[in-house]
Amino acid sequence: MGMGALIVVLSCFISIVPYMIYGPGLHILSNTAHALGARKRSPDSLLCNSAMSGHRECTGPSMADSYTPFALFFAANFLNGFGASTFFIAGSSYMDDNIRKKNSPLYFGMGLAFRLLGPVVGFLTAGICLRFYEDPFHNPGISPKDPRWVGAWWMGYILFAVGLTVVSLPMMMFPRILPAGKNYKVNRMQRLSVVKANKAAKCAEGSGQHGISIAMIKDIIVIVKRLLRNPIFMFHTIGLVFVFLATAGFGTSFSKYVEFQFRQSASKANYYTGAAKVVTNIVGILVGGVVIHRFRPGPRVVAGYSAFVEVAMMAGFVAMMFIGCESPTIAGVTPGSNVSATSLLEKCNVDCNCNTQIYEPVCSSNKMMSYFSPCHAGCRSAGTSPMNVTIYKDCSCIAEGDHGVDDSYVTSGLCGDTCQKLGLFLGIVIAGQFLGSTGRVGGLLIFLRCVDPIDKSMAMGTTGSILHMLAFIPYPLIYGAILDHSCMIWEEKCGRRGNCWVYDPDKLRYTLHLVTIIFLAIAGVCYTGQFLLSGRIKRFYEDDLAEDSSSSDGQDQYESKATINEAFSVESIHKADEKPEATRF
Repeated sequence: MGMGALIVVLSCFISIVPYMIYGPGLHILSNTAHALGARKRSPDSLLCNSAMSGHRECTGPSMADSYTPFALFFAANFLNGFGASTFFIAGSSYMDDNIRKKNSPLYFGMGLAFRLLGPVVGFLTAGICLRFYEDPFHNPGISPKDPRWVGAWWMGYILFAVGLTVVSLPMMMFPRILPAGKNYKVNRMQRLSVVKANKAAKCAEGSGQHGISIAMIKDIIVIVKRLLRNPIFMFHTIGLVFVFLATAGFGTSFSKYVEFQFRQSASKANYYTGAAKVVTNIVGILVGGVVIHRFRPGPRVVAGYSAFVEVAMMAGFVAMMFIGCESPTIAGVTPGSNVSATSLLEKCNVDCNCNTQIYEPVCSSNKMMSYFSPCHAGCRSAGTSPMNVTIYKDCSCIAEGDHGVDDSYVTSGLCGDTCQKLGLFLGIVIAGQFLGSTGRVGGLLIFLRCVDPIDKSMAMGTTGSILHMLAFIPYPLIYGAILDHSCMIWEEKCGRRGNCWVYDPDKLRYTLHLVTIIFLAIAGVCYTGQFLLSGRIKRFYEDDLAEDSSSSDGQDQYESKATINEAFSVESIHKADEKPEATRF
């Protein structure tokens, strides 16, 4: 696990390399009033007939250059997943092997609480880092609420790389078996010694001239087949796939959703994301672990509660689907339809050479209509109010479009840029997070108890592989497509589509929550199947060799059990295949 942490550290440093090579994204600011030489915003550059508002020279990075950072980020994420998988595969098994089963709920609760604390700390750290501009020593002249704002995304990698380096060194000094657990493990080690001896003999017999143990490979394949034929294991794993699709997908989209749906800055959206998870997840997991440790419910009760949690979370997402803010009224923009640069043009601004490379929303003097930019409002002059607020004047679209308005001016920002529903939305999110986290410990216990103890590491690895292929890879694509589908106005630069400037709040709200509800519904069906079969799980809290240690001929039973339960024995796997019930513990 210590080496896995160092691999994650390496991935953090690789993630910083694109910033070190290419520097901050000044080309984003150069599309506005920020020239590379004098990067201060000039209101005159946003006006009708301004030379800066016409078609600009395409000087951005070429497609060939864009492949390099893509490859670097791909390598960084690959190493991050490879290193982090050691915690998922080896960490839980290592903990379970060094504690008594009756104490495992409490330890698993604490372990999961600290594990889920990581994303929370990540969101809070991101909120702090994004308050600084990508180049902290440069003033871009725009606020963090501006869609063109690019925060210091690379700072977090440095902070976490240093922290992981510090904890990885003592982690590598831990022994295979903790000293406190040696007396408890002596019986199991006697049993496993027979397994290791048989395994070594088979490896020696099966090794070919290429130094590869054919027998071991065949036995591993048979073990995986045995796991795939375990109905409880498969129901739990498939349920996990759809739970991760729902929670991870919605979680990664949550900050952007809060930002555009409730009109918050990117840094505040990350703060809300972290705050909604920090207390609820930790408290919920600890409560779940303590309750299981104290009352010791049976596997049917634990599995039934897991199914109930998914149904309750579905109800929460249904309620959240109807909580949102009204779509901003932008001239030329019809909610529910795609908007092009020509859709924003009217008679009053057709000669202004406006485009969608600049997004500077402004509000009319009567607070009834918003415009994509001062250019689209037909404004030809700019000034400053006594409150040091930029005012764009002589706006032809205001005079023509808003009846009864004499002052043809606009101010920066969208009209009605306030919404009071964020508190209710976050309240439901917090309640759902708490309820969902209370079932994490029980779910992990079901997973570890439905397979043979000698197969736990293989089960962890198999589940991890399935999750990465069917959940971790697809969910960014699925939820990224949802965000793209909900975009109303795209940046158009050099004939290519750029960032999304304006989302349709209603379409984003309904689509995002509906897809998440579907994933949770499928997970609920899987956990219901797990509940119906959970009665097969025995010895949910008893230690594996409790009855063996009290037997007079214990050593003979250890060797017999080792022969029967040997992980790499084809005969034992054949026996398991003949018996459809879950393995007894």
